Amino acid sequence: MRIAVGIIVLASAISGCAILVTEGPAVQSVDKQYLSLRRATFDCSGGLRNVSTAAPAPRPVYKQQIGQAWGEPDEIKVVENTEQWFYKKDQLWSGVWGVLVVIPIPFLVPTGREQMAIAFVGDQVSSVNVHYQHGSGGGCSLIPIPVPAGHGVFFGCQTAEASVEAELTPFCAYGERLNK
Repeated sequence: MRIAVGIIVLASAISGCAILVTEGPAVQSVDKQYLSLRRATFDCSGGLRNVSTAAPAPRPVYKQQIGQAWGEPDEIKVVENTEQWFYKKDQLWSGVWGVLVVIPIPFLVPTGREQMAIAFVGDQVSSVNVHYQHGSGGGCSLIPIPVPAGHGVFFGCQTAEASVEAELTPFCAYGERLNK
């Protein structure tokens, strides 16, 4: 084991860079966001309002509105007096991946699908939960590496965790509000 770790550290030092990232599922409750007319999306025209308690609640949305706009859900579950509709999106992956000596090394397995779960009490939406892909990681570089999108230069060791807002962007549509 020590020899393997030594080889990994040496290979990283020779290339000047090593990155390790973990990926896995996460769930976020998003109850104060306007829903979009497009299937399984929010209207993000005013940005993701997320769980801010200061934000005013959107007008109520009803089961019939969601069914007309988004069609049949991929799955329906009923627990006590709450009915949940699930609208599935992209594949979710769990595991780790890294870059060593400029060679990507993935150890990821599929673990479900991104989805939006809408809970109804009676005919009215009571909550919205988003099941999405979450990533965090870090890396070390012995040589300066330019980072795309104007984020400067990566040098030394750093860690990073994606923001909830960034990870929820696949659930955004613009200017197509369901509950005006």
